[in-house]
Amino acid sequence: MDTGAQIRDFRERRSLTQDQLADLLESHRTVVSRWETGFRRPDRRSLVKLAKLMGCTVDELLAEEVTE
Repeated sequence: MDTGAQIRDFRERRSLTQDQLADLLESHRTVVSRWETGFRRPDRRSLVKLAKLMGCTVDELLAEEVTE
């Protein structure tokens, strides 16, 4: 699963909208949308915040495939 799909999966599992996730990250909905579609990748600050929210490491978030 790529990073964008992981972000979308995390957001959906927690029943968050893109707006709500953006608020938690102090960002904008369009930024979250671009991450989820793979148009852009999160910056370092956002990656750290996302990893904390997801309960994973930045490395796991950036992994193309996550093994369980």
